[in-house]
Amino acid sequence: MVSILLENGYFSRLLLTPASRLAIVLGPIIAGMLQLLAQTILILLIGFIMGLKVVTGFGGVVVVLLLAVGWGLAFAGYSVGFALRTKNAQAAQAGTFIFFPLLFLSTTFVPFELIEASWLKTAAFINPTTYVFEGMRAVMINGWGDSDIWKAFIVIILFCTATISFAAVSARQAVSRG
Repeated sequence: MVSILLENGYFSRLLLTPASRLAIVLGPIIAGMLQLLAQTILILLIGFIMGLKVVTGFGGVVVVLLLAVGWGLAFAGYSVGFALRTKNAQAAQAGTFIFFPLLFLSTTFVPFELIEASWLKTAAFINPTTYVFEGMRAVMINGWGDSDIWKAFIVIILFCTATISFAAVSARQAVSRG
């Protein structure tokens, strides 16, 4: 979305208005987050049709959706910040490929306890994506008592703060660069 706004020059004109830079960058960030929310709901619906049972019930589904929304905000914040930093739609789209290694070097496909390679276990341990997916998995499979959901929320809060700040600073610098 930001790439389209960058290509036609609208975003540059928008940055010249007296509106808050944070407010300007939050529009595309929230749009990206809503896309991920819609995808998560669709995946959950398909899962329910196929027989998915969430141990924690409706509350667990809400927590999974909150975690997805938070991770969507963090991802979209990075994407918008990178687009504003480069001012190039193609570079901005290529910049989002950093999240693919995060997916594959996490516990997305295999629980942490089942990872055998020490280098992969280390990569998964330091990877923030691991904590988000472990939180989702714990809520859906293990229940409330045995999960570290708080770790997922802390990771999301830290990443949202960092990426949305990066986007706001990039917007401010885009105006000063002209």
